[in-house]
This record gives sequence, C-alpha cells and structure tokens, in this order.
Amino acid sequence: TELQGGFIDVLMSEIDPAQVGLVVDPVRRRLVESSVGSTDFSMLFVSFSFFLIASACMLIALLFRLGVDQRSKEIGILLATGFEPKTVRRLLLVEGSIIAAIGCAAGLIVAGGYAWLMLAGLRTWWSAAANAPFLRLHTPPATFAIGYVSAFAVAMASVAWSIRGMTGLPAGLLLSGSPHSPSQIAPSSGHVRVRVVAIVSALAAAILLVMAMTDQMPQTAAFFGGGAAFMVACLAAVYLFAVRLPKTDSSAATRPTIARLGLRNAMRNPRRSLLTVALIASATFLITALEAFRMGADSGVEGRQSPTGGFALYAESAVSLPFDINSASGRESLGFSEPTAEIYSRFSAISFRLRPGDESSCLNLYTPQTHRILGATDAMIQRGGFVFASTIEASAEERENPWLLLKRSLPDGVIPVIGDANAVLWQLHSGLGKELVIDDEHGRPRRLRFVALLIGSVLQDEIIVAESAFVGLFPSISGYAFHLVEVDGGAATEVGRTLERELERFSFDVSSTQDRLAAYLAVQNTYLSTFQTLGGLGLVLGTIGLAVVLLRNVWERRGELALMRALGFSRSALGWLVLSENIGLVTFGLVTGVFSALVAIAPQVLKQPQQLPWMSLVATVALVLIVGIGGGAVALIPTLRTPLLPALRRE
Repeated sequence: TELQGGFIDVLMSEIDPAQVGLVVDPVRRRLVESSVGSTDFSMLFVSFSFFLIASACMLIALLFRLGVDQRSKEIGILLATGFEPKTVRRLLLVEGSIIAAIGCAAGLIVAGGYAWLMLAGLRTWWSAAANAPFLRLHTPPATFAIGYVSAFAVAMASVAWSIRGMTGLPAGLLLSGSPHSPSQIAPSSGHVRVRVVAIVSALAAAILLVMAMTDQMPQTAAFFGGGAAFMVACLAAVYLFAVRLPKTDSSAATRPTIARLGLRNAMRNPRRSLLTVALIASATFLITALEAFRMGADSGVEGRQSPTGGFALYAESAVSLPFDINSASGRESLGFSEPTAEIYSRFSAISFRLRPGDESSCLNLYTPQTHRILGATDAMIQRGGFVFASTIEASAEERENPWLLLKRSLPDGVIPVIGDANAVLWQLHSGLGKELVIDDEHGRPRRLRFVALLIGSVLQDEIIVAESAFVGLFPSISGYAFHLVEVDGGAATEVGRTLERELERFSFDVSSTQDRLAAYLAVQNTYLSTFQTLGGLGLVLGTIGLAVVLLRNVWERRGELALMRALGFSRSALGWLVLSENIGLVTFGLVTGVFSALVAIAPQVLKQPQQLPWMSLVATVALVLIVGIGGGAVALIPTLRTPLLPALRRE
C-alpha cells in the first residue's frame, strides 16, 4: 500500500495535465470579464463633443459680452464714481456665476434626458449598432457632480474671457454708450499675432496629418488635432480678411453693391463676427466629416482589392470538411449527388481551418474571451486580396501581397497574424506590431503579433494565421470549416443554395459577403448618426449665435437704417442688406468647416481609397446653409419694422 501510494504521488507529479488535454476553463471569470464591455465610447463622445463644447463656450462669451456692452453706461458710471476696475470685474463675474450656476443645474436635467433619449434610440431605431434591447440608463451621482463642476468651470472661463478689457476702457468712452471704436474693435497691433497663429496652426495641422499618413500617430488623434488646428488657421485668415475688408471700394449703386455693403457691415466688428463664423464652422466640420465616413455596402466591393476580397459568398460548417469542394473527386467523397454538375464550374472556394470563438467585430458589445482563429492555406496566401490599412516593415514582394507576412519567422516563437483594423483597435485594444496572448490547445500561452491590418473587411470576426502555425496551435482540429467563395457572373444565389443543399449534413451555412459587410457598416453608420446629433446641437448653437449677432448689429445701427429709409432706400433693400450679412457669415463658416473636415479626413481617405458620398455631402452642406440662413433671417423682422422717426430723433 505504501509503495502504491508513493508510486501515485510520483506519477502525478510527473504528469502535466495539459499534455493529456486536461485544461481548466474559468467560465465564471470569463463571463465577468466579458460583461465589462469591449469598448468604452465615452472618450469618443467627449472628443466629438469638443466642438460642441467649444461652440457653447463661444456662445456664452458672445451673449454675455453683448449683455455687458448694453450696460456700458452703467459700467462707466461705476468707474467714474470711484469703483476700481477689478471691483467692477468682480461684480460682473458674480453675476455670471449666478447665471452659470442656474444654467448648469438646468443642463443636468437636459443631459439626463438626452442620455435617456440616446439609449432609447439604441434600443429601437438605432438597434443595429447595439443589438442589446436591455440597455438602461445608469446615472451615478458622481457623474452629475463631475459634469456640474466641469460645466460651471468652463462657463466661468468663458464669462471671464468675454469681459476681458471691458473695465479697462476709459469711463468717458463707456458713458458714451459706444465702447467699440475702430481701434478697440480691430487693433492693428494684433494683426501680427493673428498671422503667427494662422501660420503655426497650419503647420501643426500639416505635421499631424503627415504623421497620421506615415502611421506615426493614431488616426483619431490626427483627425481631431489636425482638423482643429486647420480650423484655427482658417478662422485666423477670416479675421485678417475681415479687418481688411472695409478698404474695399463699393461706390456703385447697384444691387450687388448693397450685398457688398452688407458683407462689410457683417465684418464691422471682426471679433464678434469671428465668433459667429466659428460657431457655424464647428458644427459644419463635425457634420461634414462624419458624413464623409458614411459608407454603403454596395459601393467599392468588387475585385480582389476590396472589402470583400473579391469573394461573393462566405460559408461556415459545424463539421469540418475533410475534402476539397473545388474538385470533382472531393465533391464525390463528400457525397454530392451530382459532383460534376455545370454549376460547380462557376465557383472557386478558398478554405480555412477554424478554431471557433467569440465575435470580435463591432456586432459584439462584449470583450471577446476566446478568439476566432482562421488558418490560411498557401493557396489563400498566394492569392492575396482585400484592402490593407497598414503593415509592418516589409519587402517589395510583401508590400505587393501582405499575406506573405504570415509566412515570416519571428523571434521567440511569436506567430505573425492578420486582423481587421477596426476590430483590433476597438475590440481587442491592440494595434499593428502589438501582441496578443492566447492559450493553445494544451493551455500554454502563445504570443501572436499583428503584422498587417485589413481595413473595412468582411473578416472582422477573425484573427488569421498561416495554416502551419494553426496546426501547431490546435493540432486536433482537422479539416476546413470556414470558406470564402468566388462566383462567376450572377450565380451567387444559385451556388449558395446548391452548396447548402449538398452539404446539409455538415450544417453548411452560406451567406453573402455583401450582407455581412452591410451588417458591419450598419453599426458604423449608426454610430456616425449618434455623433452627428452632436453636430446638430452645435448647428443649433451656431444658428442662435448668428441670429443674436445680426439682431445686435441691427439694434446698434437702427439710426443708420432709419436714415437710409429717409434717403429713399426701400424696405426690401434694407432687408437684402441684412440678409447679405447673414449669408456672408454663414458662407464663411461653411467654407471653413468644410475645408477643415476634408483636411482632417484626408489621411484615411488617401490610405483607404474610397468613393466619397459626394451627393450626401452636398446635401448636408446645403442643409446647414439653409438652416443657418433661415435662423439668421429672423433679424429681417426688426429691420423691416424699425420705426423711422424715433430712430432719427435719437441721432
């Protein structure tokens, strides 16, 4: 008995359970880890909200400064009666803090409603992006506290910026009720600084975009950084144009002269007009850039160098096929009823070994724990195909066909793999040249390194290795369970039905690659729609700012407009004058936003050539133009109703 017990102890100490296929799977731990979620979209929403936040700051500064301007006489009296400028600034800041505190409290209620509405959309009309009808709003108190404090700080910073320099003006100028003399509106000493800002911003945008095109920085950072920098450069150029515009000659008495006069009036206060242009530009940038990324599954999917790789069908079987379905002998061995039928000459299949696992595409909200791995045959590697976003340093032959990188021998037993760029980045939180550790069939950790990344492909769910490496990882998995099928002509539907019928006992399921791509793009386009709602809110802010500026300009010039009426200008001419101001500001904002958006998306478009949705882009820009002009045209009403005699008496 003692000998038997000792023998068992020695035997058990020498046996590795993994070598005999005994592997412990921590199921509960995997479920808990996957339930955390694969991607945190909060930073994306914050990044896209940056332009909305900037628009809100500009609108706060604009509205508060306009209110302060209307009280310039009051501020002048305070200064003239002995109040120090810092005391007056403190009084204005206290007023601003009260308004900001109330506004932020109201904003929390609106924020909760907006978040609830977004989740309702993801459960219903945007369900393609989440596929999770159980989504519920989670609002911990800490979230509201952080949001309130952050919003209050941003609002107060905008208020402080808006009143800078106001209390430093002479009391006499403030008492006159016209604190904005030409020297205060556009001091010539600041033109050099504006030129420097324009040049530095343009250079920064160029550097960021070049770095993105050479894979030296993430595309997302280049998109936001490069787009914002180029927008600043464009706004600086608009400012310089505005301060030089009054030198333009407009002595003719024709209708175009009224339009030019309106444009000059719009730019009579360059700083105020620049804020309005920036509001429109921010919203236009966000809406246009996101619309450019919107894609359809029926565009650019033909040929080997496409998201489908030139394959019309993909198929998966529950039981691996031990024979080749391309050959008549293989089909006969698989039990095809007519192994030499004519239909079989119209397709060619590329088969892969498959280790099943969790989805890693955008259709899965959870972190994949067991990865789907394909073993690519030499036939697939030599054939090539698909569109690659990036590869590691490669030879000329490998650059021509990046699939050859799967045959590389990497040091320390690292296995080269290929994945889809979107899935690798957002689901696996990895990237080109980075490694992923998995357990092989015996439970031993193995290192996989991404040597190339596909872009927008139908292989978002899979990680692809060479067949020889697959056999080393999973030697017990034989046969081929995943297939990509090329089809001649329009016989895809017939070929798919035939293969499913003949291979029914293998649970052979055939689907269209275009349908699979459409499902992926539906998720991408849905998220673009959610982000575009932020641009829509920015457009609302821009329209409000535009209307406020035009109303303020009309109010300041009511005596001037009344004098023009007395000199014979018709109401329609005055209406056209104000409308031309509106059109000028909206046009500057549109051009700035569209150019900035096209520059921001240039690296990705150049690296992944695709047909931009020009029709939808034009429609989007036209919609922004209509909304902007329609909102600003509200200023026409007080213009046409300005009483003539009272306004002249005040002159």
